[in-house]
Parts: sequence; structure tokens; C-alpha cells
Amino acid sequence: MPSDTPTNGPTDAESRAWLRQIVIQKRRVEEETGVLRKLYQRAKNAGEDTEALRRSIAKKRRDSTEVVASMRAELRYDALQNIPTTAEALFDGLTVHITETMKAEDDIWSAQDKGYRAGFGGVPKGENPFPAGSEFFVAWDGEWIKGQGALARLMGENATRADASRGSRAQQTRMPGTESRQDSPRKAEARKKEAQKPPKQRSLARRPGRARRPTVDGQGHPLY
Repeated sequence: MPSDTPTNGPTDAESRAWLRQIVIQKRRVEEETGVLRKLYQRAKNAGEDTEALRRSIAKKRRDSTEVVASMRAELRYDALQNIPTTAEALFDGLTVHITETMKAEDDIWSAQDKGYRAGFGGVPKGENPFPAGSEFFVAWDGEWIKGQGALARLMGENATRADASRGSRAQQTRMPGTESRQDSPRKAEARKKEAQKPPKQRSLARRPGRARRPTVDGQGHPLY
């Protein structure tokens, strides 16, 4: 009978665990995609330019200098195609009123967004970039916890949360059921004892229930 524990690669149980986690996550992605699609539709019905909205959201995560350079390049290409992109056409009558309250809210939101992405990305909690105890520190910290929760759900219910060391991140996000044999002291000790046995005894020990072959004939002469 074939073994469910191959010499190389994951076991059948480990593969099933991965399959189930991926299927569950795909369901969640489909659900969230439906929610996002409806949200964009509501914004469009309210008069928002949702295509411009999508592009603006994507720009928010890029460096501002890079965004400006990209926009200037796009304007140049538009001009080469005789699309009117003069300053008057672009900015005439365009006014944006941002109050101090709005600016403060945006700053808090920015700290929250960075905290969530840091938590979801496995960045250690100790790398909060804001002064300890400040409003921005608290905002970042709170969303970091939410990001870690999302990461744990993504990787499995028993996924380990990020530790203080960035170097242990690969161990922290391991799927349940895929632990390395090196993680089990009991198994490591058993392998150590096995390695200390004579080669012939070791090979027979790997086959429980298998009858030991005779080593001599009826006259006491070795068979092999």
C-alpha cells in the first residue's frame, strides 16, 4: 500500500490542509469583491467618477514624486495625441477646500492605513514609526492589530503572529499541519536514537511487523 508520507514533499494531510485554506480564502475574496463592487456602484450613483477614484487610490500607495513624474509623462503623451491638456483646460475652475479638521482626519487615516499594511505585511509591532503615546502611534498600533488578524485568517486559524524579529517571519506565517520535523523535540530524539543503531538493525526497525530473515543455514553457514 502506498504511504501517505512521501520521502520528499508534503504529506497528503498537509496538501489537504493547504487546499482547504485556499478554497476558504477564495470564498472570502469573492465575498469581499462583491462588497467592493457594490460600494463602487453606490459611489457612482452618488455622482463620483469611480474610474478616477480607482486611479487616485492606487496612486496613494506610491511615492508622491513618482506619481507626479508619471502624471507629467501621461500629460505629454496626451499632448502628442492632440488631447487638450493645457493648464487652463485642466485647472480652470478646479478648487479643493480642505479644512484643518479634514487635514487632521487625513493624517490619522494615513497612520491607520500604514499600520494595517504593516500588520498584514508581517512587520514587527515594534517598528511603529510614530512617537510612543502620540495619537498617530495609537492609530498605527490599532490598525496593525487588525492587519495581523487579517494575516492570521489568510494563513490559517492557528497562524502565529509576527514576533519582534523580522527574521522569523517565515516561521510565523506557516500553515497549520506543515510544521517541520525539526520543530518536534520528541521526533528529533527518536531520529537520533535511530541513527545510533547498527545499519542492519536500523533498516529492520523501519519495517514494523516484517519477519527477520535467517542469516545462517541449518549447518550454521552464513547465507549472505
